[in-house]
Amino acid sequence: MAPEHPYVQGGYVAFEGIWGAYLPIIDALRDELTQIHVQYYNNGGFVYTDGRTLNEGTVDCLVGGSVMLIEGFQTNYGKGWKFNGLRPDQVSFGVPSGPSSAGRGYASPDVIKRALTCLVQGIGCDTIKPPRVYPTYRGAMTWSINWDSHDGYIFSRPTRQVLDNFDDSTTCEANGLLSASQEL
Repeated sequence: MAPEHPYVQGGYVAFEGIWGAYLPIIDALRDELTQIHVQYYNNGGFVYTDGRTLNEGTVDCLVGGSVMLIEGFQTNYGKGWKFNGLRPDQVSFGVPSGPSSAGRGYASPDVIKRALTCLVQGIGCDTIKPPRVYPTYRGAMTWSINWDSHDGYIFSRPTRQVLDNFDDSTTCEANGLLSASQEL
């Protein structure tokens, strides 16, 4: 499942229309769901559970969005329906493969590295720190191998290296990376 963040984390602010529209679907499919990689680009930032807006392309956005999916959150500014979190092995984040592939939200290789190591090992975090580490966190996704190729594989090669550097006790599920780099 690859919804855009207004359909998921957007439910924190308003649970109506598109805002949080995927949350009941995710909840109903939680036992069958193998992976959700919310797209954190092309929609501006989103409001985190502490009231801050998290900007796309930042460590806080990727970590905060993942924490919301894993730990769960109350919709409608904490006054509505409770979305219960998913297992870490069901969650990954989706980012553009490079600056050419999306209008906004590009996350540099350093941002991706810091976000993954924050989630998996508890290091490299910015201002948002997960309440615990998630050694089975699923990984990262990009939408297009074509754009990654166009931009010189600036997503898949550095991300693959980060995932390969996790030792066996802190490895993203099956090294987590999806089709953009599996063949590299």
